[in-house]
Amino acid sequence: MALHRQWQPEPRGSGYELGRYTGSGSPSRVADIFPGSGSANPAGLATYRGALYFAADDGIHGSELWRYDGADVALAADINPNPYLNPYGDETSHSSPSQLTVLNDRLYFIATDGARYGVWCYDGTNAVILGGGLANWTSELIVFQDTLYFDADDGIWGRELWKVEANPKLHLGIERPTDSIRVQVNEAETAPYVVEATSDFREWTPLVTNRPIDGRILFSDPSASNTAPRVYRAVKAE
Repeated sequence: MALHRQWQPEPRGSGYELGRYTGSGSPSRVADIFPGSGSANPAGLATYRGALYFAADDGIHGSELWRYDGADVALAADINPNPYLNPYGDETSHSSPSQLTVLNDRLYFIATDGARYGVWCYDGTNAVILGGGLANWTSELIVFQDTLYFDADDGIWGRELWKVEANPKLHLGIERPTDSIRVQVNEAETAPYVVEATSDFREWTPLVTNRPIDGRILFSDPSASNTAPRVYRAVKAE
């Protein structure tokens, strides 16, 4: 049996960068995102609102979400701006967006901000993590019958199937500015909402009932740091 080495292209000049092919002629480079001989390694390409979105590394921000509108390439969201040491002891600040998927005018993807890992939602301006970050090893996103499905291990049930019921306007953002958890409901209707939390997905505990101001509800949960990891939801009050 003869053995043959499989040929693979070697990076030359500007390394692995975003390219374009128009259907005729030769492919061309769109931009040198990682200047010099470094490689941006674009990956996970998806179209959203008439632009091309993908993960890339410019050598400064780490692997983050980028956008190409047909003319210019720009950083869309720097989800993980804080450097940390990876398992190899190297300093990095990657959020590593993957599985870019569009549903109802929102771009969903898997990423980490260095502290939380899970499914993120991007509305063209801001990126927020869903449910405060479910936890571990999410690897797949798929849209089926107007619903986004993904796999995740929340640390309680093991690795199971989860879903996001799409709403193109209402969304809930979770932030940890200090020791507390800040919950923000955006594009809420005028009716009051109940913000609830759970640690086991069996019992949901009401935390606050508020009426939105300018379409937003803000609530801080200072006790979150003293309890088991929580997932939040906002329910319209009856």
